Amino acid sequence: MKKIYLWGIVAVIGLALLTMSYTCAEDEGDDPSTESTTDNTSSDRSGDNKTNDQTNNKPDNQNTDNQTTDNNKPDNQNTDNQTTDNNKPDNQTTDNNKPDNQNTDNQNTENNTNSSDFTAEEIAKANTAANIASLSQMEKDIILYCNLARLDGTKFWAKYGDQAKGSASYVSSLESDLKAVKDLKMLIPEKSLMEAAAYHANDMYRNNFFDHTSSDGTSFSKRVYSYYGGNAIAENISAGMSTALGVVMQLLVDDGVSTLGHRKNILGAKYSAIGIKTGQHKQWRTVTVQDFGDKVITKME
Repeated sequence: MKKIYLWGIVAVIGLALLTMSYTCAEDEGDDPSTESTTDNTSSDRSGDNKTNDQTNNKPDNQNTDNQTTDNNKPDNQNTDNQTTDNNKPDNQTTDNNKPDNQNTDNQNTENNTNSSDFTAEEIAKANTAANIASLSQMEKDIILYCNLARLDGTKFWAKYGDQAKGSASYVSSLESDLKAVKDLKMLIPEKSLMEAAAYHANDMYRNNFFDHTSSDGTSFSKRVYSYYGGNAIAENISAGMSTALGVVMQLLVDDGVSTLGHRKNILGAKYSAIGIKTGQHKQWRTVTVQDFGDKVITKME
């Protein structure tokens, strides 16, 4: 009887231990799985939604969440749709829907759409980065798409509007805004803005963050003005997008950004110069920086 009782106790203890072991293993298995899923989902979602932009009017103090500042010299970052004007200056991707009539020396992009709405002359005018060997094809294409939107918003919407993803109200407002855009100045690749954009993209990659403020705390405006001597400046940053058209449409739709700062930067009438860098990112896979300025000081060749 004692033996039966003892075996019963052993069986109960053994069952309890097995249950604890299974629970712990399940928790340990769930944590990495959840992190991996969360990371991947975040990465995908960041490709659709994670964007920031900046503009300033001679920034000194930090302004966050769609604010603007007027000062005498830029100091601190303005985050999320801010603008800077200094008497010395005003966001990136790759894609395969390039206009068929594009006339460039370096075309590595698929032409998936009929481009009868844009003439060869219009495409050539918009393709201001076509012959700059130091830029990647994706970077050239981002500039091309931005310029096509600035050249003729109605044609741009007719050709690429089906690529606009986001809330219906934002997509609808983009259509309205684009149809009011015609013959804005073409964005010309500018050397010092290119250097500012490259520095920030590399900084975000090395230090694994996504923000307008540099890893050492330097504000967007102070960073850009340290390279660029123009008056008005702006910056857009995009993460997770793998195509040029994806980047541009993400920034133009500006889904969830009430001020539409990214859209306003790309379609800003006062901007005529651009710097761009698309690179890798440890968390979001890709990151793009666009820096805008109101004049070309040193044209990229």
